[in-house]
Amino acid sequence: MDQLEEINELSLGDIVVRSSVQLFVVDKDVLKPIAFGTGFMLHHRERLFFVSVRHVTDYDQYHTYLETNRQGTEEGTPIRPQGGFCYFDLYKVADAKDIKEFEDLFKEGEMLDITFSEMKGEIGLLQPEIDFGSFKVNGGTKIVIDSSSIAEPDKNKYYALFGKIKHDYHGKMLHAVNAFKGDLKFHRTKNNFHMFLAPNIIINKDEYQGCSGAPIFDSDGYLTAVVCQIVTNTKIVMGFSIQECISLLNIAIDTNLIDEKN
Repeated sequence: MDQLEEINELSLGDIVVRSSVQLFVVDKDVLKPIAFGTGFMLHHRERLFFVSVRHVTDYDQYHTYLETNRQGTEEGTPIRPQGGFCYFDLYKVADAKDIKEFEDLFKEGEMLDITFSEMKGEIGLLQPEIDFGSFKVNGGTKIVIDSSSIAEPDKNKYYALFGKIKHDYHGKMLHAVNAFKGDLKFHRTKNNFHMFLAPNIIINKDEYQGCSGAPIFDSDGYLTAVVCQIVTNTKIVMGFSIQECISLLNIAIDTNLIDEKN
């Protein structure tokens, strides 16, 4: 059974959790994470990419690593380095090969809160078993989402995302809370962003801090958006359109921007 067939047989909870990958932004001088976020693996045009958001990964002096969930040793827990991220405020519209093609995607100097980089070599990302009470996610490998498995948001469906929140050190051990956010409803779209509404008012940003970059799936298991922002004292969860993300990814591939980063 290939992975696409396996995904088709998974529950929505399995898809949401097993596709979400925690990332760490690490200061190598102190060997501790200084920021946390989420991302996911996307198969597109016969290549594999890691997708997340800019505001989690764009630190010049620090490095981004992915959680592997592999067995740790006395030296620590294995993490996977991930570099070569593309940021689109660096892309000048005047340099585009086809200005007409790009004019709806860019405004000169605008920072787009989306990023991706190519994944090469052994991936090695595992999913531990998680029991949420109402459902259980079995252990296995993290899954890759194919770019054909996407959809526009629909008010007749519900949406879900997963990330890790409330990171805290207990001695040398880093602990976090698994956060499955289900029953979101699509509200409206503005520019490159989809607005979703959580079931309850978001009182504290800690309820979602660490979920930025997580994939948002509809109730049929299709990828719809990438979490980029929440608004406290409202129900609002903002997601960057996956269609716009793939449009940017196509441009990065066609103009060799991805290759220049690697």
